[in-house]
Amino acid sequence: MNTHFKSLAPAVALWLFTNGTATFSAESETIYYAIQSKGVTCGSGSTTVTREEIGGRGELVLDTEVRVRLTLMGAPVETVFRSKEYVDPESGQFRRVETEIVQGQGRLASLIEVAGAEVRVTSRPDGRTRIVALPEGAILENSLFLPHLVRDFVAKQQDKQAYQVFDTLDGNLHEKTYTRVAVERITLAGKEYQAVVLDQLDRTTGQKSRWWIDVVTGRQLRADYAIRSIILADSSVRDEAQAAKIDDRVFAKVAVAIKNISEISYLKLRAVLAPTGAWITLEDLNVPGQKFQGTVKDNRVDGVFEISHPRYNGQNAPPFPPDFTRDERVRQYLQPEELIESEDPTLSAKAREITAGAKSSWEAATRLSKWVAEEIRYALPGGVSARNTFDLRIGECGAHSLLMAAFCRAVGIPARVVWGCMYVPNAGGAFGQHGWSEVFMGEAGWIPLDTTAREVDFVDSGHVRLGVLASKTTTFGPESLEILDYKTREAVQQTTVTPAELAPFLGTYTGRRGPLTILYQNGGLLLEIPGRMSLELNDPGPDGVAVCKMTSQVSVAFQKDGSGKVTGMSVRSRTTLPRSTDPAPSVEPAPAELEPYLGTYPIPGQGAELKVTFEGSGLVFHRPGQQAPARLLGPDPEGIWTDESGRIRISFVRTESGGVSALVIHEAVENTKVEGETAEKR
Repeated sequence: MNTHFKSLAPAVALWLFTNGTATFSAESETIYYAIQSKGVTCGSGSTTVTREEIGGRGELVLDTEVRVRLTLMGAPVETVFRSKEYVDPESGQFRRVETEIVQGQGRLASLIEVAGAEVRVTSRPDGRTRIVALPEGAILENSLFLPHLVRDFVAKQQDKQAYQVFDTLDGNLHEKTYTRVAVERITLAGKEYQAVVLDQLDRTTGQKSRWWIDVVTGRQLRADYAIRSIILADSSVRDEAQAAKIDDRVFAKVAVAIKNISEISYLKLRAVLAPTGAWITLEDLNVPGQKFQGTVKDNRVDGVFEISHPRYNGQNAPPFPPDFTRDERVRQYLQPEELIESEDPTLSAKAREITAGAKSSWEAATRLSKWVAEEIRYALPGGVSARNTFDLRIGECGAHSLLMAAFCRAVGIPARVVWGCMYVPNAGGAFGQHGWSEVFMGEAGWIPLDTTAREVDFVDSGHVRLGVLASKTTTFGPESLEILDYKTREAVQQTTVTPAELAPFLGTYTGRRGPLTILYQNGGLLLEIPGRMSLELNDPGPDGVAVCKMTSQVSVAFQKDGSGKVTGMSVRSRTTLPRSTDPAPSVEPAPAELEPYLGTYPIPGQGAELKVTFEGSGLVFHRPGQQAPARLLGPDPEGIWTDESGRIRISFVRTESGGVSALVIHEAVENTKVEGETAEKR
């Protein structure tokens, strides 16, 4: 045992409980922190501490703002966190906390108030309140100084201690265990501190971290998590932030290219994962359609998954509308939640409109799923909550799934969001962090479906389920993944005779992006982009357009000559750029009907942005690297705006209130078919 550490203990304990406000004068004090990811400073935070007399008693007021800059799949993801905490200076327990999280155009806010032996958590702005009972000894931890840790690990010199800690982000109690690692001196922001080093394990979310706590003041000096570090700094840190890539935390390459993802009927996967967001058990991993053999120790999953999700055909589905109000198993999945606002009048009305006349709950659920898949464009960052996603008409997988759950609950169908990972074609084959939906169909149980992947009435067996969404901070934590075996439904060999109506489309096409190939596989066409990915296509319609099965934002339009021979194809893509929260640029006042389009739209992965302004008598499009802006003409009946040359084609995603949430770039790459070579020959 460190003798200097022993000698400090009595003095620290006296300071904490007898003179707890000694280090804070009447004037404010601001503490700064760096947010780092793999050594890159990607954000900063500051907490200003003041002492105020509130209701006849002295309280410490902690005003905190944190800004973090990340990129995911090239898309910028900037998060701003703000909180205001009112803290008892003697115990360090908070009495009231106001929080706000802003990510893109999504916003979450809450008010947390302590009232005796319970905490009232009120979501803003909807005013929904829920009550959390506080067990004896619960810790209402503030974000700056932690007297309970110094009391137990310095004054009492304990080696391990468990607490029930109220988490202000999730608005619930978390069970946390701390283990003492060492006592060491640490130099931060030009000052040396004596710190007790503790390992924290959150047994509610599975999150692991290491903390350095100043033994004199109880301040947190540093915290290392799996994906970030928070480190005491000086004010200069505010100018150091640069965007950090987090792709490797949400994607894991497996170097196995599966060309028909939606038809994966069986998958055997060896995986080592360290997920956070729920305390994982073997029961969570062994569910209908999925078996797991291996170990789960302190939330580290190590073993083999075998997945074979059957497809439900609606047999014996409950009538519509159903009545599950007496079923205790699913009651919680009929209730509104903070991010699933199923009682919202706008969402409820839309859900009833979509399901009107449905003959069964399965028909109703698949109608809702189809609407979400077709109407909500994929974009990062997402809409955060169900209502915000509905309003913005954009969102990532979590946003899609939250809206689907809200729609279902609004019409009496139990629904929940589950999470884990799924096989994706990126980088020649990978698993990406993912969320999808489950709906309850009575005797058939929970049925999974995935609106983001446009699997509106099933999920392919490339989905690996870890649990039900329960936290705002969820990661699947890939350490290693290996595909041991897989099968596709009704597998058809490449040499199988191609149907006569599809044969003309097969072959190699060349264009400015290099050669592309159209194959026939598993009963349909497949677009192969060498070295990148393969995309399954729906059969071409009368107009010659074949839409990608996984995403409607990619399609192929085949061209024919006068004799009906296929001569080329145009690969069409739509790239959605969410509107920045920065003020809209304005050279001069715009008419009311054009005002919503003005704005800044960041380009993923390029550190650049597009801008739409009003100049002269119309909209003007500013591109990075182009000195002369392009004047926009339109819109046409399909909502497309073009420049005078016709080469630039864009549209806008309108919100429910008539605003604009995103800009969509429409691109078409022309390709000519290579004569004398077919995909079957290759």
